[in-house]
This record gives sequence, structure tokens and C-alpha cells, in this order.
Amino acid sequence: MNTTLTITPDQRAAIHCQLTQHLSGIGDVSLAYLGGQYEGAERLAGEYAQDLALLADLGWAPDDARESFELTMPADELERALRRLHSDAEAGLSNPEARRAEAENAEVLTAYARTAEVCSDLIAELSARGEGDAP
Repeated sequence: MNTTLTITPDQRAAIHCQLTQHLSGIGDVSLAYLGGQYEGAERLAGEYAQDLALLADLGWAPDDARESFELTMPADELERALRRLHSDAEAGLSNPEARRAEAENAEVLTAYARTAEVCSDLIAELSARGEGDAP
């Protein structure tokens, strides 16, 4: 089922940053495929397909002047993408090496925390609506 979930520019910025960071690894699909890891390549391709669908809703440019953003992808796929982005943000917050390296750049840690918060809130909203995957 497709859903329409409307988010604010602040929520969009948090998701967009983490999403584009995740998309930087899209070449891993090709590497897995060429390495004969077909199941892994298929899994990654599915993740990146969800990421690209979400990016289509958010807009590609880092800055977008819209006052709100409608997320129109299927609720279950949206929730999976949000859970993956939440997990990535949490990993960034909890990785000791990353924390040391990023301690000088508090903005990075703040961005991870904001992304985790936004993803949690949107997952909860999907759940309250009875949409998305079961926990």
C-alpha cells in the first residue's frame, strides 16, 4: 500500500544527509555481482532501489525550498529504508573510532543523532497508522 507521509524541511535534511551518505556505496552492487555474490548483490540492489525512491520524494539537491515533502513510496518499503538509515545513524553514534575522529566535528554527531530521532519518529507514525512492517 502506498502512503503519503508529509515531513518538514528539517526532517528532510536529516534523512537526506544520511541517505546520500548510504548511496555513496551503490557501487557495491556491481562489486558483489562481479564477485559472484548474487544474493548479496540482489539484497543491496533492493536497498538502493528503496533509497532512490525515497530520494525521488525528497528531491536530489541538498537544498530544496519546499515547505513540506510528501513521502509517497509504499509504507513497508519506506519503513525498511527508515530503519536502515536509523541503524546507520546509530552505528555512527556508537562507533568509538568514528566518535573520536568526529569529536572535532560536533556537527557530524549532531546530524547522526537528528537522523536517528527523525527516523524513529516517522517509523512510530507509520506504526500508529497501521502501515509499514510489523516490528
